[in-house]
Amino acid sequence: MIAFGARPRVRRQASGGLVVEKRRVVAFFRLLLALAFVTIFYLALLRLGEMPDRLSLLEHLRMRLEATWLNGVLLFLPLVVLPEVIANYRVLARGESLRFDAAARVIRSNRQVVADFADVRELQHAAVNGTCEEMTLRVLLNDGRTLEIDTGGASGRTRALAEDLSALLGTPLVRR
Repeated sequence: MIAFGARPRVRRQASGGLVVEKRRVVAFFRLLLALAFVTIFYLALLRLGEMPDRLSLLEHLRMRLEATWLNGVLLFLPLVVLPEVIANYRVLARGESLRFDAAARVIRSNRQVVADFADVRELQHAAVNGTCEEMTLRVLLNDGRTLEIDTGGASGRTRALAEDLSALLGTPLVRR
């Protein structure tokens, strides 16, 4: 699944296609937020600010982990944010774009063909968690894959993008 979020940039091509790009600035700040969370979490868990002078760092870490079994389990909790960190590093390193090429009638992700326009089953504009406060826009393919384009507030910009993509792809727009 290709997931986009935080208002991707949409550009129209002269050939009639659309390019949806993840913003590197957003990925940078998400990465900073994840790394700040992990740093603060480990500082609080291991209490590195309270380390006695006579102990080495390894001895202090061993003592903190032996204090209770829960510390050993909590040590691996930040691994939950690892996929987000990797995805944001990837966006920072090479960018991430979804290109709807009208001339070739293909959908490309970072210059690699993901699907043909004929492989698109429907374009879905659905509410997240059953509320209309947050909407998601995704392309459903015949083979069951999903290309997530935008997740955000129920704005007119997202609806306009959905209608433009529906006309470009020649597929129905399903609103849920």
